[in-house]
Amino acid sequence: LSEIFSPAELDWQLKHSNILSIKKDIPKFLETINYQCRRPTTKDIDTMLAEGRLVTAVVNAKILNGEPGYSSHMILIYKKDNDTYVAHDPGLPAYESRKIPVDLLWKAMGEGASATDVTGFRLS
Repeated sequence: LSEIFSPAELDWQLKHSNILSIKKDIPKFLETINYQCRRPTTKDIDTMLAEGRLVTAVVNAKILNGEPGYSSHMILIYKKDNDTYVAHDPGLPAYESRKIPVDLLWKAMGEGASATDVTGFRLS
């Protein structure tokens, strides 16, 4: 984990998530998905949206809200309009259909320098 996360992200994950308790579930998970361990880009999001997927992204909520610091947060991106993503943001406070410029989302994703999780879900 220390190779993937920045020190602040790792500390937060170990204190506030179930990341260690899910270790036993990882082998089955890896058998059922197309997992790639690399730093995602907004182009990856564009590709998944074009495939008709919903996309979750772990971002720094502080950056989305124009605040200093780090706060791990997940949003659900469901559309792109030109240079703006449209996402449901559970908040707090919650934002339905929040419009996020591509460059702001990229910054909130760590600009390629942090371990952001981006996942595309295909609806059936």
